Amino acid sequence: FSQACFGASAPFNCDPATVAGLSQGNNIDADPIFVDAAAENFQLSAGSPAINTGDLNAPGLPALDLAGNPRVVNGQVDMGAFEAQPALSVDPASLDFGTVTVGEESRLTLTLSNTGTVALTVNGFQLSDSVNYSVDPTGGPNPCGPAPFTIEVGESCTVEVVFSPEDEDTLDATLTIDSDNPEDVIVTL
Repeated sequence: FSQACFGASAPFNCDPATVAGLSQGNNIDADPIFVDAAAENFQLSAGSPAINTGDLNAPGLPALDLAGNPRVVNGQVDMGAFEAQPALSVDPASLDFGTVTVGEESRLTLTLSNTGTVALTVNGFQLSDSVNYSVDPTGGPNPCGPAPFTIEVGESCTVEVVFSPEDEDTLDATLTIDSDNPEDVIVTL
């Protein structure tokens, strides 16, 4: 607003300090910290003062932002056309337990990382086979802890997936991570 002029007709008022309403509500006079404005990427970077400072009562607030992602994340709305999003990534993308003897168990570590621009909440885990597989959120070198838990921007934590076969067979499964990531994250087991 500091470089904008206002008014219905000339002479226009170019002093934001004297324009009624600019210092009220959800207006800012700061760099919004876009990802890459020069390349026309106007998504908000982590630390942007426009994150979570929009007006939830704005008339006509759409359900999705310009990129098709949820407009409201964690109960807050951002300023601008793009909503800052959490982004869950997992490493590795799949887990292979190899051969495990019936009655024994094998544990493999899964690292969950937030590569987005706002905090990520993990609500829980769903296994397509909960007889032979389980998730230990207190396992690995940097345990996430019991769900729900939050992973801050740029941070990561670990869980262990436990395979304890009850029968001799090839026992494939999927692990779905329930979070506020815009898309489901699925790990093949």
